[in-house]
Amino acid sequence: MKTKITIKKKMKRIMFYIFLVLALVLIVLEASHHIRIGDLEIANESFYSWPGNKKQAEEIIHKAKKKGYEIERMEAVYSGFLIVTDNGVALFNAKNKMEQWSYTFPESPVAVETTPLDRESNGEQYIVISFDTEGLLGTRSRTVALDAEHGEVYSDNSSYGSDESPEKRIKLTTSTSIISTPSDNHIESYSLESSEKTWEFHTPDGCDGKFTKKEHPERKVATTEESVIVEYACKDTDTTSIVSLDSEDGSKKWEDSWKGNDLPSLWTMEGFSIPSIDPWNAETAIARNELGERYTAITKTGSDFSIGPWKKTPSLDDYIKKPLENPETTPENVVIGFGGKMTDATTAAIAHELLRKDIIDIDDLAKNDLTIKREGEDWFPETNAGLNATGKGPWTGAHTGIINNEIIDDKIRKK
Repeated sequence: MKTKITIKKKMKRIMFYIFLVLALVLIVLEASHHIRIGDLEIANESFYSWPGNKKQAEEIIHKAKKKGYEIERMEAVYSGFLIVTDNGVALFNAKNKMEQWSYTFPESPVAVETTPLDRESNGEQYIVISFDTEGLLGTRSRTVALDAEHGEVYSDNSSYGSDESPEKRIKLTTSTSIISTPSDNHIESYSLESSEKTWEFHTPDGCDGKFTKKEHPERKVATTEESVIVEYACKDTDTTSIVSLDSEDGSKKWEDSWKGNDLPSLWTMEGFSIPSIDPWNAETAIARNELGERYTAITKTGSDFSIGPWKKTPSLDDYIKKPLENPETTPENVVIGFGGKMTDATTAAIAHELLRKDIIDIDDLAKNDLTIKREGEDWFPETNAGLNATGKGPWTGAHTGIINNEIIDDKIRKK
């Protein structure tokens, strides 16, 4: 009897050690799997590059294809052009067309988004990559944020049990957070650095939003660098409200309301958007009248956008409709952005459109601003950065006077 008890104890002890070893192996394997975040290759010493134009983008696409990249899309970012493939990203410098760095995740397809960028950031932008991998405990959701300029890892977070696809997980970002929309009336904010929940927002009682509609052309929730823009309709008061929430703590920055219960589509202006590679470019949509006659524009501080180039060029409204000022009823589209960027970018896009339609020509613009380097139409870029002849970039402001004057107004009127 004593022998049997001794054997049982030994068996229990052996099973315990086996279990302990397996647990340690599991922990080590899981940890090593977490550490391997991808393959980073620094192709050249990274240095700052202002965003380029359509011509540079086409040259980089050609070069990237020659290097074997199967391009899914391209984005203009703070440090150049970002090439997105099915399993990674590569950053090309806009000036010298050289590949600066690349990041690949050979194990899984990836979803890629870039954090919004405007005046406040001073160039801090992140490439956010999300994907699913098979871990020892099941499917794991991974989200990695990379510094846009150098490709260095800013954060790497993972979790189990997510029902959202990688694309939906990172569709909305600010400079410091990832915004989730569990339902049409509920928003949650998670730290980009730690993945911890920082705040949440619910629509008021009796009011309904459509927060799950996060994509154009019917986007009902949007983000800027420091704000989350939501909207909801309240049937009891027959009003629609648009609210700007602080991305850090969810507090209300400003609110605007109109009569009616139709939720408008939301548009934002990015610091480096380029029409030819960004199909949802707000300033180009304005210049091409794609927003219709019932649209309005609001600055990030909540004030109405000034009428900009329409002020001294009133005949411009015959070709390109200006935004509604203080509309009483709900508009169909709302554009939100940094005030200076909105003025400069809209002016640039309108001038580009007037050139495209032969309403004005290159000489008209050169007469009004002698600092412009005239090199045929190639000088006129698709970003407001290129309008700045000093080369200091978009923050110093575009030459808004090129179409905001009586000379251009007279020419448009005669057309």
